[in-house]
Amino acid sequence: MKTSWLAGIAFALLSVSPNSGASAADAVVFGTVPIAGTAAARVGKDAGYFEKAGIGLEIANAVQFANIVADIMAGTYNFGTVSVGTAAQAIIEGLPIKIVANTYHSAGEQRLMALSSGPIKTIADLKGKRIGLGGLNNNFQAGIIAQMKEAGVDTSTVTFTLISPPDLPASLRNGVVEAAQINEPGIVGAGDKFKAVIPEPFKPFGENPCNNYVIVRTNWADRNKELVKRFLTAYNRGAELAATDKSLVVKAVMSFSEIPKETLEKMTMPGFGSDLRKESFKATVQGMYDLRFLKRIVTVDEAFWAP
Repeated sequence: MKTSWLAGIAFALLSVSPNSGASAADAVVFGTVPIAGTAAARVGKDAGYFEKAGIGLEIANAVQFANIVADIMAGTYNFGTVSVGTAAQAIIEGLPIKIVANTYHSAGEQRLMALSSGPIKTIADLKGKRIGLGGLNNNFQAGIIAQMKEAGVDTSTVTFTLISPPDLPASLRNGVVEAAQINEPGIVGAGDKFKAVIPEPFKPFGENPCNNYVIVRTNWADRNKELVKRFLTAYNRGAELAATDKSLVVKAVMSFSEIPKETLEKMTMPGFGSDLRKESFKATVQGMYDLRFLKRIVTVDEAFWAP
């Protein structure tokens, strides 16, 4: 896993405490990436939960998830959203970050797919094939490798190619790769032209495992426990609401994307909720460690904040 995002973080930043002054204690910056999986904060804000908690929430869009750890460390964001692997890697590198909430969990919105008219019918047919992925050495790759091995595929014969997620559907259609990670809205957009070879890439890590978490810098959270608790109350209420009312997720995503409403209504949305799914964290870290995507196991006690 690449760790270039760590290069610019200076040790001196560890002493910075954003919004630690009394006059700004209720102002919170939440750093995220504008995709459907990060809609819970917007749903909660639209519902007035943060206002009721006495929190002025600013939702800031990062260029990519890889930037968020550095922005948390620099004090640009108080809270941020990152993948399981990114959180674990930051902890391995000695950065004082902790997980505090579930951003989203798997619900079928990401699949490994092939052309419906092509020769790949089952997992076993992936032997010797080229697979396009939106990220390498992550939980998606670990999950599909585990399932290929279970199906008897010699994964050393498989070529994994990094392709920008928006370009993956075209790469599959044009034969650049023979199977590809397709995320929503690409699944809906493909219609019946693609079929799922591995419909549940994260299945080895449990039922609907958590893919992405909300993190905070540990020393800031420890100095602002009451604020963090209020934030989590509001955030988790928003996540539970998002889990029960898809129309609110559609409305939230429309506020930060250009995906048409009719497409959003057809999409399989990620899972939302307040459950931290710690067992899936353990299983995901173990799966990534087994493939040496991570240098060591990160324990639940290391990873999750305990006020």
